[in-house]
Amino acid sequence: AKFDQTKEVLALGVHGASRSMQLPVEGKNLFMDSVRFFMHNPTSLKNEILSGVSISLMQVPESVAFAFVANISPVKGMFSTFFIGLVRGFVTTMPGMASGIAGGMMAIQKDLTSDNGPLGHMCMVDRVEWLYATTLVCGIIQVLVGVFGIAKFLKLVLHAVMVGFMNGLAIVIFRAQLTAFQTDKNQSQQQQQQQIVGGNTCPLPDYEPPRDQRWLRLNEGQTWQVLAIVFISMAIMILQTKIKRRLRIWKLSIGANIIPSSLTAMIVCTLITKLIYEKAANKPIRSIGDRATFPGNVPMGHIPDVPWSEGRF
Repeated sequence: AKFDQTKEVLALGVHGASRSMQLPVEGKNLFMDSVRFFMHNPTSLKNEILSGVSISLMQVPESVAFAFVANISPVKGMFSTFFIGLVRGFVTTMPGMASGIAGGMMAIQKDLTSDNGPLGHMCMVDRVEWLYATTLVCGIIQVLVGVFGIAKFLKLVLHAVMVGFMNGLAIVIFRAQLTAFQTDKNQSQQQQQQQIVGGNTCPLPDYEPPRDQRWLRLNEGQTWQVLAIVFISMAIMILQTKIKRRLRIWKLSIGANIIPSSLTAMIVCTLITKLIYEKAANKPIRSIGDRATFPGNVPMGHIPDVPWSEGRF
């Protein structure tokens, strides 16, 4: 009897639980099984939709930030995240997996587009092409690792090694994003009309990373504005989950978890930024446009323009 009850719970799902946390359903009945599940669990449908909205909104600043780290246009970062999520959703999926630009990759790939990197003697447009090519090769290697089951050998890696790797990766990503606390030394600095590398005139890239920068000082208002937003969002995400009391309106019982805490933090902090900082105090927070200017057209897909046939790739 206990075994039959367990099967029934797994088949119908737990009320209020996320659909992605249930046992995966394989085969052609996936769509109809999902429809029946959400009909019996409307709260789970609400949670799935709001979770998807939250993840989508959070992917926007993440994609922009990591694109800045890699010295490429934020528009390309956004479209990269879009296509990664689209392909990942059609090909395969995993509970709790959110696909997008990886900070670990960006922290390493930034050396390919840096003036001090191994490709510093090339034009920026050529460095970006090499960045595309190396990313493509990394994807091919990952596919081969999955096809041949090489990933199973990761179990041989010691736990201490994995922890050390993740800690080191976190430090690298943190250091790579410190440039967000920099601003132009010359506020009237204009975009270059031409780029000269090694005495050669290069075509202008669609995004030129800022060069003449200085660190923001603590006595500047913008620094404290950003830190205040960070701590407010952290407080909302921590405290909302601890609210247990529910608001009853007639037959409705509304709890603090009606929307994800991350979505609440984004809404509240956006209102604070727009209504208090920009409207009331007239002290707007730095935006992407303050960091750099770039076209917003859709990037065209193409094969990376690198010397594939020269045998030295």
